[in-house]
Amino acid sequence: MAEVTLKFAGVNNVSPPDSLGVFEDTRVPLLRWLTAMQNFDAGEDAEATVREGFALALAGSAHSGWSTAGSDRAFFVESAALKQFLGTSATSLLTLSTNDRTVFVEVNNGVVFTNGTDIGFIDASGASLFGAVTTEFKRRMPAGQHLAFHNGRLWVAVGSILYRSDAYNIEQYDERTGVLPMPADIEMLKAVQSESGGGLWLAYTGKTAFLQGGDEAFKDVVPYGAVPHTATHGKAEWFGVQGLSGNIVVWRSSRGVCVGDETGRMINMSEGSVALKPGTEGAAIIRHSGGGTHFLSTVRAPGSEYNIYT
Repeated sequence: MAEVTLKFAGVNNVSPPDSLGVFEDTRVPLLRWLTAMQNFDAGEDAEATVREGFALALAGSAHSGWSTAGSDRAFFVESAALKQFLGTSATSLLTLSTNDRTVFVEVNNGVVFTNGTDIGFIDASGASLFGAVTTEFKRRMPAGQHLAFHNGRLWVAVGSILYRSDAYNIEQYDERTGVLPMPADIEMLKAVQSESGGGLWLAYTGKTAFLQGGDEAFKDVVPYGAVPHTATHGKAEWFGVQGLSGNIVVWRSSRGVCVGDETGRMINMSEGSVALKPGTEGAAIIRHSGGGTHFLSTVRAPGSEYNIYT
């Protein structure tokens, strides 16, 4: 009996299941779609491969894990202690005021962190909180929920307010020019760099916008927001997105996985074939494995898919 190798176009849970899984040509056994894949990865040649397993590196109650772009330093929080992950162990850097979710951003050779209550800096000497500011019209950068670093400035989102630090002084802002109100609570804040300047991708309730060059003039791009804490940086060539190139931001929106480049162009990569649940917040990473690149994300308190069976 001859063996038949089945190939798959990918996952489609947007269309009704009874319209999927049909051979397009009996001589070429390519099943058009699967309704779900669990513990499998879809390859570039329409093959399905078993996903690699994993092993526990460090036991505990860690959260807010993050690593630098070069993966040479990694940090997390456990029981209100800011720690550096060392592969199979960790060292404590600073005791924080709360055990709340902490976000990080790389700034030159250091890292800024904030958890909504504390804000500080990590460098080769350790971790410390931002100091007090006493100059007229200047204030210490506030602790917030989202961070970005762009054009020599630190950007911090606190509720619906975007704070912009002074140029090349990330610990303070000018109360006359550094406070930028947004129409609603900010859900995402990520910088994307380019030789021509780049900008900031910003989402707030019901909208996603791009701040060209990182100034206060911004344009709405699509009429839906992002799942908080699911945005990360990547390269357009990793995903083969037609029309985009160079540095990009990848995030899970309320309508699927989106990418945006340094010019303000954005593409929703998944809404045509995958129905993803939105959520109150989440987490995401980009994984390189087996010659492929995968965006992996999770959400908390998932809601209903907007595009299922459409």
